[in-house]
Amino acid sequence: MFFLVAFLISLPKTKSYLLPERIIILKNNANVLKWPPIRESINQIKTVWDLKEEMILTQKDFLEINLMDMAVYLYQKGIQKEKYVIKAKGANDDFGETPIGLFRILNKEIEHYSSWAYVYMPNSMRFTGNYYLHGLPYYANGQLTGATYSSGCVNLYSEPAKNLYDLTPRNLPVLVLEKDFLNDDYIYHKPLKTLPSISAQSYLVADVDSSQILYEKNRSTLVSAGTITNKFITGISASENSLLSFNYIFTTKIPINANAILYKEDRVWPIGERIPYIDLFYPMIIEHSVNAAEALAQSRLGHGYEYALNERAKSMGLNNTFISDAGGYDLNNLTNAEDIFLLSRYLLKNKTWMLEISKGVLYPKFGQPYFSEPYNNKNIFYQKENFLGGYYDLGQAGLENGFGIFKISLDGTERSIAIVLLQSQDIKSDTEKILNLFVDGKNN
Repeated sequence: MFFLVAFLISLPKTKSYLLPERIIILKNNANVLKWPPIRESINQIKTVWDLKEEMILTQKDFLEINLMDMAVYLYQKGIQKEKYVIKAKGANDDFGETPIGLFRILNKEIEHYSSWAYVYMPNSMRFTGNYYLHGLPYYANGQLTGATYSSGCVNLYSEPAKNLYDLTPRNLPVLVLEKDFLNDDYIYHKPLKTLPSISAQSYLVADVDSSQILYEKNRSTLVSAGTITNKFITGISASENSLLSFNYIFTTKIPINANAILYKEDRVWPIGERIPYIDLFYPMIIEHSVNAAEALAQSRLGHGYEYALNERAKSMGLNNTFISDAGGYDLNNLTNAEDIFLLSRYLLKNKTWMLEISKGVLYPKFGQPYFSEPYNNKNIFYQKENFLGGYYDLGQAGLENGFGIFKISLDGTERSIAIVLLQSQDIKSDTEKILNLFVDGKNN
């Protein structure tokens, strides 16, 4: 803490930054230093919006893609130097969102050809998966597509895109922000009701929209609970290495390789056959299939996919999650309650369709599922009316791990809370005890 204060005092004499819901004023006088957030009395989980503040304060070079402002900002040594208007972004629907998080410029191409959309994308800079920052796309005859939404890429006007391309080096950090990830102003009245006895050795109960912590115990303790994080991060990464707004990707059939069938499961896997891509998500999330996760990772991310999964986890702020396989059953897969909360928040804000699958929702617009027999949903609250999605699984030594997002009514407003429980002796009972704290629409 002393180093941080000393560093901030050593910054240039006067600077003022207006950031979402907070103002930072730095002068050569410790008495006027207003940092961290103004609402420092509220115990909140740090989100991707906070990364912008940190990068400015530590005088980093970075790109900010702000999907709320519909603008790209170039920062050099923490100072905004350039602004570029966004012409098109991914549609805010089930499958077409632009991914949110902290990425980097992976590669640059003056003229990239998209084999998915059959268009040229000038001054392209890839920042994750199949997502690019580029100029206005055009067809082989030179005609602009004129699209108002992209398949997830960020489109700039042509001349500004060239200017930004020339100013942007490879590996430059890229921070993609969306208004949905900005904490809202709701504050829970204190004191909260006393939490009854909970068997979980580690837990975190927090508001998904405000990131305010309601109850916690050992939320930073690492646990071998990769069956939760790994499958969702595999699904996120695999989907982002395709273009989900192009429906044929979901119906594209991929081979089931024997190398992906690692465990004996209730479902019989058709080794050697080709099944639709979407049909791997259903058993992976609903039935917790390790084999489905392996097949997804191997087919969409290729050999050495573990690196890609760890990189994607870090981009979402899951800095304490370590992935050694897609399915998550290796004991070297580690995470903690705080990272699982961040994952649940990301899913609700940016990958709602994966949470819907956890409730047993299928997507008939992509055709009838390959597997004819019913899916056995292991997510114990999937039939509960206020359950927005989650994942529950058996961990080590018979202990249970899981998370659920629930809609609650509180003080006349509806809130979404995430309940993360790790190493629980009875995760269903523990979850119900916590939900009962909110049954009368109050928590004080």
